[in-house]
Amino acid sequence: MKDILWIIGIRNGMKNFLQLFAQLPDREKVELINLLVQQVLFDGLNQKVTIKLRPLPQVWGDRDALEGVFYGSKKRGG
Repeated sequence: MKDILWIIGIRNGMKNFLQLFAQLPDREKVELINLLVQQVLFDGLNQKVTIKLRPLPQVWGDRDALEGVFYGSKKRGG
């Protein structure tokens, strides 16, 4: 049950983020993405995109605790 509530919280947070993001001017969107994303890699052979987030503990919290939660993350067997 705790996992379901956590997932619902993540979905609501993403929905709120996307609504806010949609209202930003293009320049601020670029600045925000540059703040949050460190690197984006595309593996054309396997048609796979890897996104590396910047280490922002004040934003993400404990990233080690988050690893493995998302589909395709390293601890889930990617």
